[in-house]
Amino acid sequence: MGIHIDVKLPGRRLAADEPPAAVIKLESPTAEAPFLAKQTIAAAPQVGAENQRNLQGEGAEWGRQSFLATRWMAFSAAGVVLLIVLALLTQEVWLRDSKAASSAPIVMTQDAVPGEVVGFELDGSSERQARELLATYARATAAGEVLPLIRNGAALADRLKLDWRPWRAPEHWQEPFQAAWAVSDDGGRSHGLLCGIKPDFSKFRVYFVREEEVLKIDWEATQALGDASFETLQKGKGTGGRVRAVAKLDHFFTQDFPEESFHSFRLQALDEEQFVWGYSRVGSPEDASLMRIFEAGVISGEATAEVPITVRLEPGPDACQKNQWVIGEMLHIDWVSP
Repeated sequence: MGIHIDVKLPGRRLAADEPPAAVIKLESPTAEAPFLAKQTIAAAPQVGAENQRNLQGEGAEWGRQSFLATRWMAFSAAGVVLLIVLALLTQEVWLRDSKAASSAPIVMTQDAVPGEVVGFELDGSSERQARELLATYARATAAGEVLPLIRNGAALADRLKLDWRPWRAPEHWQEPFQAAWAVSDDGGRSHGLLCGIKPDFSKFRVYFVREEEVLKIDWEATQALGDASFETLQKGKGTGGRVRAVAKLDHFFTQDFPEESFHSFRLQALDEEQFVWGYSRVGSPEDASLMRIFEAGVISGEATAEVPITVRLEPGPDACQKNQWVIGEMLHIDWVSP
């Protein structure tokens, strides 16, 4: 069961002079008009051909070839041509020098032939005699047995009694054939040399010379005897004199012996333990003689050669070290006296 409410509003009669109320009439939409810009941009004025290159800031010469660029290209081309000419000239000179060098005669240098050493040869009777003489010398037990075997035996009798020491070789000992045999005329006298190992396993260097055609041992050279011992020289005592040593070019300099005025040599004794420093003054005759021996080592930068030499030593300045001596004279290479 429902309730129906019916409300009726009283109508109002319009007055005669009252205008009717506005009536809103709905109409169908009309087509949209074309879009029109609110601001119109005027077209740019026509630009003449002569002003077109100025629109973006280019200069009046835009697109034209610059004089500087032309000059740079010319210089570059000239440089390339110059390099080519120089390369061709260099090649021509190199080919010419190569051809000249190849056509030049080859000069052969030859060392002195050891076989030309008077009275000695590398292979032959002198080597056999030297080995037999050495075996006899090594088995000797008294100085009297040695005198007939050595050079200047009579003059050296007194010193032989003081300085000679037996090798104590067994009765059956023979000089080993592994010992190296060499011949030379260094020092101005032909001689032979045997280097090897003693029965006590120490090293030996025994020199052989001919005295009235008879083979003898040069005992002074074998023992590297001199006017002063290395023990005395190391202490700075005495006046020096003739010394036999193994020399090596060295680089030990002091205030008394500066490098710009002297060459330095390490002078080593026969026992390879004792040594002194010897100095030759640059430009002196003895320095020239010494440097001729070691010049190959100086040029190569090695200077490692050790050479037996005989020199005359003189005392150095009072303030120098005890084992520093002046080389007053280069007597000869090796230890055999002329």
